[in-house]
Amino acid sequence: MHRSNSFLGEQNFRVLRTCCSLQVREASLQDLDEIKVAFRGCNLGTGWSNENWEREVNDPNTHILVAEELDDPATTVFAAIIVAWHIVDQLEIGNLFVLPCYRRKGVATKLLEQLCKKGEQLGAREILLEVRESNEAARQLYKDLGFIDVGQRPNYYDGVETAIFMSLSLPSVE
Repeated sequence: MHRSNSFLGEQNFRVLRTCCSLQVREASLQDLDEIKVAFRGCNLGTGWSNENWEREVNDPNTHILVAEELDDPATTVFAAIIVAWHIVDQLEIGNLFVLPCYRRKGVATKLLEQLCKKGEQLGAREILLEVRESNEAARQLYKDLGFIDVGQRPNYYDGVETAIFMSLSLPSVE
């Protein structure tokens, strides 16, 4: 199923303008402590256990990209992290979180851009995600980047909030 939405279209392309110097790269096992610090910094609770993170980092079908601040070479600071699973010809975003002080500065866009490139390299045809219906900022970001609503699941979050399912078609590699 091919849809007309595309992240890489001229209209949807955003440039990281107002942020510090960032590098997006694949996470490694050595990054686990900083990943957990960033996760807690986003007020997302305790999150996954060490075993969960280790399993995900070591799984060849899991892709964890980190946006690392380069302004201070003496410290490692992850501004944002995205976790996606490669399943056949799709990438499914499991989590995307940005530290509060880096929000609305293009960091999530930069991560999503890199994930799209990764998806194309892997031969993925689309990227899927779910987002809370109440998370208007995230939903607007995804729509601005070309994602479209493809479904919903009522009472998905905590038994009370609807999940909105979204999809983005990637360019075919032929």
